[in-house]
Amino acid sequence: MSDRYLTCRTCGNTFLYTVRAQRADRLAQRPQPAQCPGCLALDTLTVRHAGTLTRYNRSRGFGFIRDDDGQTVFVHASELGARRGMAPTMGTRLTYYVEQSERGPRACGVRPEEH
Repeated sequence: MSDRYLTCRTCGNTFLYTVRAQRADRLAQRPQPAQCPGCLALDTLTVRHAGTLTRYNRSRGFGFIRDDDGQTVFVHASELGARRGMAPTMGTRLTYYVEQSERGPRACGVRPEEH
């Protein structure tokens, strides 16, 4: 196995797909990336996702959102507006942006879904 160069499907630029990233993707059973890190970051920060609050622990101050594609996203109480009076309840429909943290996807800019 060796480092490889891939072409981004969005911008057409080439980017390095390291051996370390290949191994991590293989262990997590993820396909090789189709976008460069820059385009991937822009997509996740500019596209609002929709999902349902599936778990929330008020005393610990965090919960999880299951998006419409089935992905589970971590959400901190500060993003739910708990301090601003929004009392999150299970089953609440939310829209949000996704940012990548050290521990995986995290919801930011969370708002109740508008009908």
